[in-house]
Amino acid sequence: MASDSLKQEPQTANPNSDLVQSMRFLEDVIDILQNYSVSTGQMRITLEGIAHGLGLHGQFFITPDYVQAVVWGANKDLQQTYMSISPSGNYNLSIVAEVDKIVDEVITGKISVTEGRHRISKIDTRAGYSDLLVALAFVLCGAGFSLIIGGSIRDMFLAGFVSLFPYVITRIAVKNHFFTLLNELLSALSVTLVTIILANMIPGFNMNVVIFGALVTLIPGFSLTMASSEIVNKNSISGLIWLTKAILSAFQLVGGYAMGSYFGASLGFDVIMQSPQASIPPVWLWFAVVFLVYGLGITMNVAHRSMWAVILGGMAVWGAMQIGNLMGFWQGTFMGAAAMMLFAHWVYMRFKLPNIVILLPCVMLLVPGLSALQALYIGGEVGIMQGFEEFYNVLVLVASIIGGVVIGGTLVNPRHTLTRKYLEMIRNHSKKEG
Repeated sequence: MASDSLKQEPQTANPNSDLVQSMRFLEDVIDILQNYSVSTGQMRITLEGIAHGLGLHGQFFITPDYVQAVVWGANKDLQQTYMSISPSGNYNLSIVAEVDKIVDEVITGKISVTEGRHRISKIDTRAGYSDLLVALAFVLCGAGFSLIIGGSIRDMFLAGFVSLFPYVITRIAVKNHFFTLLNELLSALSVTLVTIILANMIPGFNMNVVIFGALVTLIPGFSLTMASSEIVNKNSISGLIWLTKAILSAFQLVGGYAMGSYFGASLGFDVIMQSPQASIPPVWLWFAVVFLVYGLGITMNVAHRSMWAVILGGMAVWGAMQIGNLMGFWQGTFMGAAAMMLFAHWVYMRFKLPNIVILLPCVMLLVPGLSALQALYIGGEVGIMQGFEEFYNVLVLVASIIGGVVIGGTLVNPRHTLTRKYLEMIRNHSKKEG
């Protein structure tokens, strides 16, 4: 359903408004956005803006895996319908940013719809970072996150090494359906078992810190955040789908961890639980933040020219978290989430970089990994019930993430921002034509 602001504006006589070509252009954009992941709310606003900018009317029903678009021109009886079913989560943020620029140029009349379609078709979806650099990114993610959740320098090196196992399994999953379905389970199993073996051979490591650090690229932090955001914004179906994805991923990770621990114990190795203790100077955690967000940026194919924004965003989120932590247990996570939304909005308005480029990598800084490890340790050493009680802290932090995202999103009002952006483009283009 079109937004109220767009409904009130008369449809423009855009020279690009050939119904068939405009519909084909919308289809191309839908395929990119759906395959390479943006929020359903943002996708709807974008598609409404494109349709309006091309002098068309449109209605869109969108979930993470399904899009239905109905578009018409002056005659509502001559409607074009398009449906797309495709799994989301193939993060390629450089493609999303590139298509966003093409859309802007089509709406402003800098290029025709036909030229826009041609440029989209020329985007090489296979392009990205080399396998070696992606492997290094997994190492950086594991090393950085292990420090953030209370690991030592020794833990950092082992977590970086063990992170190569999820990388290998992820690469195999690209061509193997079985590995695709059980990616998280197999990764957690292999990481847990290898970590237990190595920690027994070379004592002095915190097993759980290493395991959690090595699995950071698979933790469903973004899915959980998206689920909460969609539900709060009354996109219930999309929210439930994202929540289901997050729960399934979490169950696979927990199941793989449990199986790895069982096999390790069965082979005669000691499975030693330790409480995570921050043992490095806080200043080094800033380097860990850079490692983590830079590594995640590579795995999600953020263009190298845009990586500065991801790194700066990570530092802004981490800085807000440190300030908030001085006020209380949950305030740091809340302020970090709000800062993430505000920074992403600023980058979008100032540099025209889609906010998803900031949100996807930086949201992992908000994952309550340290509290989850504490709950796991207490549950294993003291008792299951005490572990569940400690898990309450994790739920509080998750609620803080949701609250920060909602408050930050309310302050920047992405629907109003995108609507205003497209209307401004249309008006400017109309003035030039006049």
